[in-house]
Amino acid sequence: MIGASGANVVLLAATGVSHSSLSYHLMVFFDAFSRSFGMTLIIVLGMLAVTHGYRPSWMVDAGAVAAAVGVGMNRALDVRPVELGWAIFYLVLNLAVALFMLAVAARLWRIGERRIAVWVFVATVLGAFVAVIYDFFPIPGDDVDHTLFYILAMSVWTLMLVTYYHGYRALEISERAAASDRFNALSPQ
Repeated sequence: MIGASGANVVLLAATGVSHSSLSYHLMVFFDAFSRSFGMTLIIVLGMLAVTHGYRPSWMVDAGAVAAAVGVGMNRALDVRPVELGWAIFYLVLNLAVALFMLAVAARLWRIGERRIAVWVFVATVLGAFVAVIYDFFPIPGDDVDHTLFYILAMSVWTLMLVTYYHGYRALEISERAAASDRFNALSPQ
């Protein structure tokens, strides 16, 4: 989803597609999808698997996707500037996820994955910065299509996805090793 969204933004910027085009409406959909429940709730649900052993049911997964699709459709079918209420909603969700991911970084640090922990911390702080400036603090000199912002945002979001993936994998490996140790401790010798 994030890749499709990013590719669509690049296409829009490169071709100057009209704001009434399907491509522009897709960009608005992907933006709202990702900022509402797509990048937020889905990241948390995934990380909960390796931080707390929580595996959401298919209904929880479907509900998260449905909520994100609902917000995306709401924004894409009636394209308009992001109102203050939506901007605050997106920001609160992002900052809540940032707090969760800082806890994930601390957990990575505790299990000895310090390099990954630092990168998750850096990516999370940069992601929160992007979320704060997104609707509230335009970059001076940016154009009407927010080209400078999107260059910054897509770079940060890419860093977040890559570091969160590595954080997930490190936690998954650590959890498997701990489970194996617990199993071996309980096995008769």
